[in-house]
Amino acid sequence: MSLELIELLKEVRATRDNFGDADSHRNARIDQLEATINDFARRIGRPGYNGEGGFVDERRRSSDYLRLRHLLKAGSSAPRIDFAPEEIDSAAIARRAFGSYLRSGDFQRMPEVERKSLSEFTMGNIGLLVPPEVSDRILSCLADPGDLTGVVDNMTISSSAVQFLIDNFDGEELFGWACQETCAFNQPGADIAKGLSQLELRPEELRGLICASRSFLEDAAVDIEGWIARKGQQGVRRIASRAIAVGSGVGMPMGILNPNAGIPVCETSALTPAGQFTWQDLVGLLFEVPVEYHSNGVWLMNQRTLGQAFSMSDAAGRPILIQDLQNPLRWMLLGHPVIVSNFFPDVIPGATPVAFGNWKETYLLVNRRALTMLPDPYSAGWCVLYRLFARLGGGIICPTAARLLRIK
Repeated sequence: MSLELIELLKEVRATRDNFGDADSHRNARIDQLEATINDFARRIGRPGYNGEGGFVDERRRSSDYLRLRHLLKAGSSAPRIDFAPEEIDSAAIARRAFGSYLRSGDFQRMPEVERKSLSEFTMGNIGLLVPPEVSDRILSCLADPGDLTGVVDNMTISSSAVQFLIDNFDGEELFGWACQETCAFNQPGADIAKGLSQLELRPEELRGLICASRSFLEDAAVDIEGWIARKGQQGVRRIASRAIAVGSGVGMPMGILNPNAGIPVCETSALTPAGQFTWQDLVGLLFEVPVEYHSNGVWLMNQRTLGQAFSMSDAAGRPILIQDLQNPLRWMLLGHPVIVSNFFPDVIPGATPVAFGNWKETYLLVNRRALTMLPDPYSAGWCVLYRLFARLGGGIICPTAARLLRIK
């Protein structure tokens, strides 16, 4: 009987120990679950959490907003800095309040915490600094490969101007054989500086007005930020394309067709009838451009000039215009793509309706890294005006890489 009692006691002790282990394991699981819930509560309480794992993206966008403000105030040479969590939270509130500000247009009607956050991104009398996700949509037209703005080279800066050193020497002037007297090394008194010059491109202020009725803004289903971004993109695209083509260079970028741009002009053949051009003229224009620029060469003309080119065939009867095999919506002229710009002139005597060149080598468009916007709910009465401010500049940096065709 004593042996049976001893075995029973052992079984009771083992059962008790098992219950104790289970309780400690269960308590550990509960503690872990509580910590997870607390962490999740902290995350969803922060500005910018969208419930779909987008919290990191929201924090990154808020950091980009802060960095943009920092670059504008400190300049492009400013070192990269890390922002405190409180600053990122405030920027997230400002980004969220930006849409409310666009919809109401009245800064004083907004909650105090939103007014305080937005005031940190106010750029004086030119309005509020537009968040990068909105400004990038507006300025995306500058990188559209199907438009004149996307054909030229594009540089984004955060300073007031950009300067280039222009080298007017060719390879044979600065390089040569040691046995030759013309070698630059054998001419210690040569003035090297005479072949160097400097070009400064300064972004000029571009202004725009976008108008929205109050009933339109009161419709909660309308994506007001997306609508303004689309309207702003259309306006910037058109005004920038016009300046690249025919800009005067005074208060705006210098245009390709401006006589002061310095791009060489080729005349039509003596055998070409007056007021017209032929496929032979296009071939001649193509090979007036140095061959090293041909690889990325692009034709520029308006749609009426393109229509005339469609009717042309070479000496073997083959059309000079064919569809691009990789992009059926794009046309190739003598092996190079055609970009239509209706700011180019028609085919009339004295005009330069056709241009060919490597435009990324020829032209540089400079974009100041910021957009500002100022809602105005008072001036127009029945609607709200959005005053948009951007800074764009541009000019010819290598005229040798392109040619214009002039009609006699």
